[in-house]
Amino acid sequence: MLEVKDLNVGYGELTILKNVSFAVEDGELVAIIGGNGSGKTTLLRTLAGLHSARSGKILYQKKEITRLPPHERVKSGIVYVPEGRHLFPYLTVKENLELGAYNPRARGKVKENLRLVYKLFPILKERKNQQAITLSGGEQQMLAIGRALMSLPKLLMLDEPSLGLAPKLVTGIFKTINLLHKEQEITIVLVEQNAKRALELSDRAYILENGRITLEGSGKELLNDDRVREAYLGL
Repeated sequence: MLEVKDLNVGYGELTILKNVSFAVEDGELVAIIGGNGSGKTTLLRTLAGLHSARSGKILYQKKEITRLPPHERVKSGIVYVPEGRHLFPYLTVKENLELGAYNPRARGKVKENLRLVYKLFPILKERKNQQAITLSGGEQQMLAIGRALMSLPKLLMLDEPSLGLAPKLVTGIFKTINLLHKEQEITIVLVEQNAKRALELSDRAYILENGRITLEGSGKELLNDDRVREAYLGL
């Protein structure tokens, strides 16, 4: 579904991503693991079209999209849930969700997709007339994921979905991600600081360090890799 070849991205004289290459197969959940400042968010934002690549290629469903604008990527099924959620705070829950269905491919399925989101996150149905700013952190994360689902994603990219959440809410978010992957059959790229949870969920994973891919393998392989256990799992 997605192939990244020798991607280089930077700001001014600073290079953030250095010859990054990786692939995501249709139906996979692929985790990207790395420390702060390793380039994980820059990678997702580049895939979403929010940063420009200096060089390299991004192929989606075998078509090059390296220079494709963000709205065209959303239209094709690439949907990004950014770190920090970035909701419309003074719009209601329902209005935020409806804005997720702005692209032409999703407009005809608003009611159907609302039913799915409310089934996944019943609390959002209860809160549908509340402003997004009044929700708890966990509820806001549910709303951010729900808004992405309204866009009918084929490739869903999640940036730190558990960040700042209480442990009980983190468990619920990861259960939802697993459900989207297994039951809704959505291909997912997951950037997550909770390396253990991410690796447990993932089919495959890549380690990103200082802007370079340094290690790859199945989630299970990397969970048992001594280098990963020491650097990211505290074991």
